[in-house]
Formats: sequence, C-alpha cells, structure tokens
Amino acid sequence: MQNFTSKKVSIVLITWNGCSYLQKTITKLLNLKYPDVEYIFVDNGSEDGGREYLEEVQKENKDKKIFLI
Repeated sequence: MQNFTSKKVSIVLITWNGCSYLQKTITKLLNLKYPDVEYIFVDNGSEDGGREYLEEVQKENKDKKIFLI
C-alpha cells in the first residue's frame, strides 16, 4: 500500500458571494492535519465581503501556503 502522506495536496475553493459560508469552510480546511497542503482560494468578484475575508485569512495564516486569486 502506498504512503499518501508524502504527496502534495492542492485544495481549490472557488467562491462568489458566499461569505456567509466561508468562515466555517475555511476553518475546517485550515485545520487539516495533512503535512503538505496548499490552499488556492478564488474569488469571482464577490460583492459581499468575501474577497476581504479571504485576504484576512491569508494574512493571519502566514504559516500556511495560501494563494488568493
């Protein structure tokens, strides 16, 4: 059986005006115990503060690989 803990995982989250769901979702994603994870958050022009929320998450989690598009 292969050891998957050595594999890199990319998690892509795409959102548009879903700020009300982001906190719960992002919290769960960032609490994953997998050793090599990168997070790619894509905001499609939200008008509900979603982009700003994701920017704060990125600033507060410098220890994580978070990319914001």
